Amino acid sequence: MPHAICTQRETRRARAIVASVALFVVLVAASMAVYPGGHSWDRTAVGHDFWRNFLCDLERESALDGSPNVLGAALGRAAMLILALGLLPFFARVSALAAGAARLGVVVRALATITVLAVPGVAFLSGDRFGKLHAVAVVVAGIPGLAACAGAVAALLVDREAPRIVAWAGALALGIGAVDFSLYVRSFTDPQGGTVAVAVLERLATLALLLWMVLAARHAPMRTEARTAVPPSAESAPDVSTEGLGGCSSLSPAGRLPR
Repeated sequence: MPHAICTQRETRRARAIVASVALFVVLVAASMAVYPGGHSWDRTAVGHDFWRNFLCDLERESALDGSPNVLGAALGRAAMLILALGLLPFFARVSALAAGAARLGVVVRALATITVLAVPGVAFLSGDRFGKLHAVAVVVAGIPGLAACAGAVAALLVDREAPRIVAWAGALALGIGAVDFSLYVRSFTDPQGGTVAVAVLERLATLALLLWMVLAARHAPMRTEARTAVPPSAESAPDVSTEGLGGCSSLSPAGRLPR
C-alpha cells in the first residue's frame, strides 16, 4: 500500500515553497502599490493596472509614464528573485511526487536550475534601461522554464501514484504559460507591442503557477514496495508542525492525502 515519505528534507522543501510564494505575493503587492503608472497600451494611466501591466513593468526604475520607480523596482526584483529561488525546491518536490518517473525528474530539475540562473537577467536587464535585451532575457529564461514545466507535468501524469490534482494544476499552468509565451514572442514583430491578451495571460499564468506550487507543497510524496526503498533512518516520525505542508500529520488514514 502506498505510504508517505516523511523525511525532514521533504518538510523543508514544502516550507521553502510556501515561504517563497508568500514572500512573492507580499513583495509584488507592495511593488504594485507604489508603481506610479503607465502600461504598454496607455502610458498616461495612473497607478498599476492588474490586467494590463506586466510583472516586468514593476522592475523598471522609470515607470512607463516617465515617473521614477526606484523603490517599486527594488521590490519587484526581490519578488521575482525569491519566486525563482522557490522553483528549486518546487521542482525537486514535483520530482519526488512523481518518483515513478525518476529519469524525467532529473531532466526537470536540470532545466529548472537553468531557468533560475537566467531569471536575474530578466530582473536586472529592465526594459527601460536595456530595451530589447530584456526581451531576449525573457526568452532565454522562458524556454527552459516551459520545458521544465512540461517535463514535470509529464512525470506527474506518467506516475499513477502522483496526486492528480497536482498534475492537472501543472497542466493548467503550462497551457496558459505556453500560449502567453507564444503571443509574447509574436509581439516582437508587432509595432503596437501585441495585444492586451499577452499581459492578461501572463497574470493568469502566474496565478496558476502559484497554485501549482502550493498544491505540490501540500501533498506528501508517496512510495510503494515497488519503488526504491528508503533507509529506515530517513523515515522520521510524524511532526505535527508539518500539518498542511505535506507532512504525515495531514494524511488520510490510508496514508495518502485526499485528491
